[in-house]
Amino acid sequence: MSGACTPAPTGTATPARGMPSPPLSTKPSMSSIRRTHTIAPVHLSTSSSDALPLVIADVDDKWSNTLGHANFTIHPPPYLPTRPDLEACRQLKRDWDLARCNYTKHLVRTGEHYGATSKTYLLTEEKWKETDAVWRANNDATIAATAASGEDAFASLKHSRMAEAGGDSNVMTKIPSLNDPRCEGKFPQLGDEDIVGPMVVGVARMQRRRSTKTRLLAFFAEKFPVGFGRGA
Repeated sequence: MSGACTPAPTGTATPARGMPSPPLSTKPSMSSIRRTHTIAPVHLSTSSSDALPLVIADVDDKWSNTLGHANFTIHPPPYLPTRPDLEACRQLKRDWDLARCNYTKHLVRTGEHYGATSKTYLLTEEKWKETDAVWRANNDATIAATAASGEDAFASLKHSRMAEAGGDSNVMTKIPSLNDPRCEGKFPQLGDEDIVGPMVVGVARMQRRRSTKTRLLAFFAEKFPVGFGRGA
């Protein structure tokens, strides 16, 4: 027996050099599956100015299978006001115009990416025809309901006099008069005095031409003093 001590083998063996590593499994482990379920979804916040006027449509949309990745939803979507009145009609019309503007922008981008003669472009127009028809129906229904309500349609409009707004009931409003001492009728005199520009430059050029012609005539008059400038 030799005096050298051999260390006892441990539980983990060191892989030999030059040996290939075992292939990785293609199946996910249970620990990774549990870890993916516990991760909270990340919500991205964007400012209102940077937000696009369209988002990915719902899965239940019938156009999802037809347009695929080119499916879209224009904002604001069609809606019916809860209380039909004159102000609701105006707001509905403004939102409808905004939706049309956003659709036009999306249609231009669709034409740039797919072409104006592509199937995606034509399907985009067909989907908007349905959406625009819903807007039109909601607008007509709101107008009809507002007309049927009679005097109640004016409830949302705010009409107040100056005295009701907290001011003096005898407040005099100063209206500008055309008989101002600095003005002569509808045409003020002070404004005409400050006019400068091409007219002044034009007059100066005419004066220069006239002085040049005068000097030229004086030159020939000195050279040909007899009968210059007279007819035969």
